[in-house]
Amino acid sequence: ALALEQIRKLEVDCIEERAARVKLDEMVQNTTNATKEAEKMIQTQTESLLKAEQKTRIETNARLNAENSVQKYQTDMKQMEIQFNEVIISKEYQMQSQIASLEEMVQTTSEQLCLEQTKLADEQKARFMAEI
Repeated sequence: ALALEQIRKLEVDCIEERAARVKLDEMVQNTTNATKEAEKMIQTQTESLLKAEQKTRIETNARLNAENSVQKYQTDMKQMEIQFNEVIISKEYQMQSQIASLEEMVQTTSEQLCLEQTKLADEQKARFMAEI
């Protein structure tokens, strides 16, 4: 009877151990599933972060390209302004040279006219004196 009792106790212990093993297997399976799920979430978040980083890089490149374009435009505008000012200065110099040249021609012509008038006046005076 004592041996029978011990056999029943061992059978109960075996059943409990099997139940514990099943429970442990379920826990291991649940942990494995949870780990796989966590790995999927990490992978998804990593992909999202990579996409966000790529988008940020693209936006940064676009901003830098825009800034470079603005700087190039400003540089081109300053260069055009310098060239425009150089042309204006050159034209002003040419005009001043032409004005000075014309003034000199007018002065020379005026002097020649005065000399001619004086000569004509002297000739008329000499004719007048010769007639008297």
